[in-house]
Amino acid sequence: MSLFNETESCADPETQEPDLAWVEKHLQKRKYAGQRENLIKDIPRSKVLHTIVSVK
Repeated sequence: MSLFNETESCADPETQEPDLAWVEKHLQKRKYAGQRENLIKDIPRSKVLHTIVSVK
């Protein structure tokens, strides 16, 4: 059954495989207390009061 084999059946078997490239691992920065507050301190904020009216 070739239902899941579409890529291999359409591929040209004579083409070369691409060369593998090595990617260096990057360091992941750790989260610290107060990080979110430092990121959002310069974003403008405004409070909007909404009232909910009940319909009977």
